[in-house]
Amino acid sequence: MSLSIDFQEYIEEQQPNKLLLLYHWDTDGLACAALFLNYLDVASPNTEVVLMHPTINNYFLLPREYAQIAAMNVDAILTTDINFPPDVFTRLEQIVQPVFVFDHHSQTAGIGKPGVQNPNYPGCSMLVNDYLMQPLSLVSVLGMVGDQEERIREFTAFYPQVEEMMKEHGLSFEEILRLTKLIDTMYIVGDTEGLEYAIALLRRNPIDALTDQRLLSAEKEIAAELARECAKEMKPMGEHVLYQPIDSRMSLISEVTRARAREFPESIIMTDHVRGDDASLYLRRRNAPIDLGCVVDLARKLGYNAGGKPEVAGVVLPAKALVDFRAQVIQLLEQLYG
Repeated sequence: MSLSIDFQEYIEEQQPNKLLLLYHWDTDGLACAALFLNYLDVASPNTEVVLMHPTINNYFLLPREYAQIAAMNVDAILTTDINFPPDVFTRLEQIVQPVFVFDHHSQTAGIGKPGVQNPNYPGCSMLVNDYLMQPLSLVSVLGMVGDQEERIREFTAFYPQVEEMMKEHGLSFEEILRLTKLIDTMYIVGDTEGLEYAIALLRRNPIDALTDQRLLSAEKEIAAELARECAKEMKPMGEHVLYQPIDSRMSLISEVTRARAREFPESIIMTDHVRGDDASLYLRRRNAPIDLGCVVDLARKLGYNAGGKPEVAGVVLPAKALVDFRAQVIQLLEQLYG
């Protein structure tokens, strides 16, 4: 299959019987899924679209998930905003081709796959919207606000689009931001069925999230859990790193790390969360002058799954390796920072 194949041309000319849409579980990924579904409804209404996401907090696919995909007998695969490492795409291409990749993370910037990979976008939803040549919408804006939060104001080429949607819908920036947090509640509380519920809500009217009882109830639970975690004292690890372990039934590692980074903007925030035999380690910085891609590189050299952007890094690894890896990361950051 030619690498130059265009997704829209493929859909409109081939009218595939069955397409797998693999999406990331946060607001940006859900918004991308909504945009693609809207397009497919018009461009190829008879195509059966199967929605699937990786196991929450895994930026890779498990053997059983590859087997599940192989049994689907799809004609093509579309991945959006997942930040998969390149070997995942290779394995997917062994199951079926073409595999289209729409992503804005630096990890995928040079993979040369069909689709669009462009790290200049602050969110994948706007990348998808531009590619599909759709009118600016609240859905396309929400994804990039969800990814960047207040930092979206620094993206001077994109923030006017946020302002346009604020004006059109009579929303403040705080309300736009809250919409993203409400959409995110489904993955945070582990409501996997709720992810498709959220996609449907985005397609219908994203403002409905502000009054949706399912999302509001989850928001209340998350707020209590987040407050409990953020009340913990952070531990200095060297001169530049603040560390906190997370102990929660929810997928709060991203939310806690974001909150602590806002609280301590000059430090590199490190958190981790152990679940059974697996662990997640997460780092985020705001003002610290360092590219956290160095942590991703270290993790991959050690055979761990990792991804991120200059301001964030996430690693999934065996729980038994966490203490040693954490020490290596702290040593690396102190060396590079100093």
